[in-house]
Amino acid sequence: MMKIRSLFAATLLASSTAAFAAPVPFDLNVKAIVPSATGLAVWDNTGWSTSDLNMAYDHNVKDFKTVGGPLNIKGGTTAVKSYLVFEPKLLDASEVIDMEVKVGGVALKVGPAAAVDVATAAEATGGAIKEVQISAIEPATGYKEGSYAGAVHMMFESAPAAP
Repeated sequence: MMKIRSLFAATLLASSTAAFAAPVPFDLNVKAIVPSATGLAVWDNTGWSTSDLNMAYDHNVKDFKTVGGPLNIKGGTTAVKSYLVFEPKLLDASEVIDMEVKVGGVALKVGPAAAVDVATAAEATGGAIKEVQISAIEPATGYKEGSYAGAVHMMFESAPAAP
């Protein structure tokens, strides 16, 4: 009987050790920003921007639904400008769908020279909530079947307050 118990214990120990043999990594990226009381701050209070946005295809109108959400803008004593870092596109293996990005109803263009006001000085000082809208632009040849993905990179800036 003692031999059976020892054999059982050894088997149990070996099987539980085998269960822990392969470690599984779990990595997270963490960032934190403490903004200046008078500096520019742009944030999403609701969390819509922290996960992938699914631009659903509407079969009835044969177009994609607009995605986006509210964006909080606060800072400084001057207007807040915004622009796109690069052209926003949805890509699959062989097709491209351009996207239009608006902040507070104002269409953004690429590059600092094309920056547009998205919040007035008064709005920025008091804090404003502006809706971000990202929509697909149908190609001249129409939408082609595929699984598309892309990124939107916006830059926000305001002039420093005068001394």
